[in-house]
Amino acid sequence: MNSQFPLQDLLDIAHNQVEESFRTLGGQVAAEQECMDKLSLLERYRAEYQERFREAARSGITRIQLANYQQFLARLDTAITQQSAVAEQSHARTEQCQRELIEHRSRMQAFISLSTHHGNMLAAAEARREQKASDEFAGMRFREHEAARESESHG
Repeated sequence: MNSQFPLQDLLDIAHNQVEESFRTLGGQVAAEQECMDKLSLLERYRAEYQERFREAARSGITRIQLANYQQFLARLDTAITQQSAVAEQSHARTEQCQRELIEHRSRMQAFISLSTHHGNMLAAAEARREQKASDEFAGMRFREHEAARESESHG
């Protein structure tokens, strides 16, 4: 039996795919975190600006100032909506990367199982060869011993 695992190349490819999936997932998690950080920053800035607007309104503001606050808050709301969409897309890509990693790890585990089975079969075949050689050696020694005993009894 060939001692080389016949699917070793596929196992190596599967291993490389798992490593690449880990790297890709790591990069995607970082990108998702960056998107979430930007979204959080926009939301905090909007809350701060909203509070400034309330303080200014309590103190009294002109219609032009009111319009400026409202326009800027509307732009912030648009930016938050857009960034939320970007964050959702990034999260979906992260989940896709996780699924791909699971798929690649599963494939690699299947090849590892086949490789282990192949190794066990080789070990069993080697054990049988060793046992056969040992049995043949013991049989030969027994026949030599019997022949020597027989020649002593005839001689």
